[in-house]
Amino acid sequence: MKIDKRKLLRRIIRQDLREKISLEEIRLYLLLIISVDQVNGVGRLSRESLERYLGHRLQNKQLEETARTFQRLHLAEIDYSPEKREIGFRLFGQ
Repeated sequence: MKIDKRKLLRRIIRQDLREKISLEEIRLYLLLIISVDQVNGVGRLSRESLERYLGHRLQNKQLEETARTFQRLHLAEIDYSPEKREIGFRLFGQ
């Protein structure tokens, strides 16, 4: 499944996601778009990268809530574990 990053970026504007998700969640979604493998639609980010690019330490509870929100809005699936030092993710193309 090829990922069209421009289409995903336009989706933020067209679906009024700014009203449905927080600014922190938008920042994370943008980071996922930047980091995704365009061919298969999946990616991985270390916790250190998340902290570096988002500017704060993402707590497990926040990540869990964000993962549920992204799933509900059909944006992405985030796979994480408190024990792991990275997250895996899959962006939904449509």
